[in-house]
Amino acid sequence: MGSPKALIEIDGRTMAQNAAELLRRFCSRVIEVGPGYTDLEHVLEDQPGAGPLGAFIAGSAMLDEGTPLILLACDMPDVGDGLIGALVNHQSEQSVVPFADGQLQTLCARYSARARGLAPAVWESGGRSMRSLLDNCDVEILNEADWEPFSERFAFNDLDTPEELQAYLDRRSRS
Repeated sequence: MGSPKALIEIDGRTMAQNAAELLRRFCSRVIEVGPGYTDLEHVLEDQPGAGPLGAFIAGSAMLDEGTPLILLACDMPDVGDGLIGALVNHQSEQSVVPFADGQLQTLCARYSARARGLAPAVWESGGRSMRSLLDNCDVEILNEADWEPFSERFAFNDLDTPEELQAYLDRRSRS
C-alpha cells in the first residue's frame, strides 16, 4: 500500500479506529498490536512483520489466561456488529472461524483459550500463520449460512492493495 493500512481513512476515520470502535462495543478489553495507531492499550510484536501469529502471541499475552480472544484485522472494513457479536457470544470451547470465499477467515475469528496456550509452541516450531495454529487445535467452522445473517456480503474482503482499496471505495460510492 505504501503506508500502514491501519492509517487509511474511510469516511474520516482510519481503519484502525473503525476496528477499535467495533471491538469496543463487544469486548471488555481491546488491545491493538502495533505502534499505537489508536487510543487503545497497545503492545508491539517481538518480531514485527514476522507474520500474524507473532502479533496474536503479543496480544494474547496481555489478556487473562483462560479467556478466548477475538482477532480482527483492521483491513476488513465491512465486518460489522452482527458478525463480531456472533463470535463473541458463540458458546464453544473450540476456536470459531468463519469460512467464506473458499477459505478460513483466520483474521476475523474467535480463538479459544487452548489455542492461545498452543500459539507459542507453534511459533517455536516455525509456524507464522494463523492457519498453522489452527492446524494444531480444535476448530468449529462457521459456514456461510451461519454468519451471513449477521454480516454484509463483502465482510471478508480485506484491502491489501491500492487497487482493492479503490474498488472498495468505488463500491461504497455506488451504494
